Amino acid sequence: MSSVADNMSSEEPQKQPRNIPLAPFLAILCVALFFLLPLLLVQTFTSSQSADASQGAVAATVALGAIFRSNSRSILKSTFMSAIRTALRAITRRVVRTILPVLLRLFLPVVNVDGMEQKATNSLLGLLIGGVTLSLSFSGVILLSSPSARQALLLGYPVLLCAFLASSTIIFHYSFMSFLCAKKDVVVSVNTSLDGILLQAYFTGAGSYLPLASDMELKGTTRDKGVCSALSLLGLLALSLVFDTIGAFFGISLLNIWAAHLLLYVFVISFPLQPLDGKYIWRESRLWWCGIFVLVTFCFLMNIPEGFYGIL
Repeated sequence: MSSVADNMSSEEPQKQPRNIPLAPFLAILCVALFFLLPLLLVQTFTSSQSADASQGAVAATVALGAIFRSNSRSILKSTFMSAIRTALRAITRRVVRTILPVLLRLFLPVVNVDGMEQKATNSLLGLLIGGVTLSLSFSGVILLSSPSARQALLLGYPVLLCAFLASSTIIFHYSFMSFLCAKKDVVVSVNTSLDGILLQAYFTGAGSYLPLASDMELKGTTRDKGVCSALSLLGLLALSLVFDTIGAFFGISLLNIWAAHLLLYVFVISFPLQPLDGKYIWRESRLWWCGIFVLVTFCFLMNIPEGFYGIL
């Protein structure tokens, strides 16, 4: 019997010690230390100050907040509208250059459309004509601008010097492309067509400057063309940021103007429209294009000078 009792007692479940949950207590302690205690300290400190001083601090804080909110809203509005306006005009020009020969063939069959579509297939010739076109376009926009806008764009430098900076963007672009395409066995050519020159002149007369007179055409595999275009865009963007950083650090405003022209050029050619660089990237990888375009757009919104808003 005693053995049976011992077995029954041994089969009874043993009582486990009760674990007291610590999480609620720790949470309450953290709230008290990090939320309530700072409020009590601030309340004690402010109560010891004079009423006039606290009212003055509140008024100054409200005024600074209102000024910051107003200015930040104006800056964001102007930069985003400038980017949207630039994008729409770039797309419009590219679409017009695409459909113009088709419309002329339909409605004006007697016009020599083939002669209009002739391009400077020689890269050096196309580069020269494109550079001159961009220089004249920027100079024309400067002459049509108001004195205040002209001062904001030139910053006291001669028009011809700033026009050269505008035309140098296509030189940098071709240099990057030539180096990268030689590594990837891709043929690059600078094409400056008559319709592109006429459209550039038309928008110049309207007071708008966008460097779209020339195109970089690539011949090779889709992969190689996408890689060359992506690296070229990133290289031009990096060069623009380097110029802007050096100019801001040493107070050389000419470098800031140069950086702005490069940034504008990169923003324009990043769109996925044939034969812009963005189209070659888009065909190779949508993800590549989205990442590069977001980066370019962010730099454009943050770094483009306010003086360029009026000519975009």
